[in-house]
Amino acid sequence: MMSEQRFVHYTIGNAAHDRQHWELLKQMDALVAAIHHHQPCGGLMDAMVGALELHFIDEDEFMVS
Repeated sequence: MMSEQRFVHYTIGNAAHDRQHWELLKQMDALVAAIHHHQPCGGLMDAMVGALELHFIDEDEFMVS
């Protein structure tokens, strides 16, 4: 499970992107748990891919600005 102490290594100082990083890492933890427990993970993968696409679009726009 993602702890705030572990998360601090993934912050960049931008509140919006840090929130997205937090959510992505929580989703990744949920995916790992589902795989570990032999549970279906298609929905988790779809959500993660969507979140990653949005995150990289937002991050790219931020870096260009």
